[in-house]
Amino acid sequence: MDEIKFLLGQTVYSAQKYRIGRYVVNSFVTTETADGVTTEIVVEDPTGRKEGYSQEDIDTYFFATLDEARELALENWKVICEGTRKQLEDFTDETFDEAIKEMQEAKEAKKKAKETGNL
Repeated sequence: MDEIKFLLGQTVYSAQKYRIGRYVVNSFVTTETADGVTTEIVVEDPTGRKEGYSQEDIDTYFFATLDEARELALENWKVICEGTRKQLEDFTDETFDEAIKEMQEAKEAKKKAKETGNL
């Protein structure tokens, strides 16, 4: 069985992309299959909405302290900003032309499929 990282009733924090969340561990759901045993952790947000996460997601995105979650969210934000900056710097006038060409090709392919009855 997977090692349980948090306790029932414990407040935990998540960092998914650049968003930070606060939850309370609500329950554990253990499932046994032919492939083995898995544990899903159900957390509850401040509005009362409950959502289950795999042990892998818990190990990756959930933390015992807000500072740990904040650190990951800020790292993710830096990656997102750098990716966006690169996209904007690499954007050229030809990018518009390529997008228009792709849309026209898709439109023609859809029209051709409709005419041949393959849609």
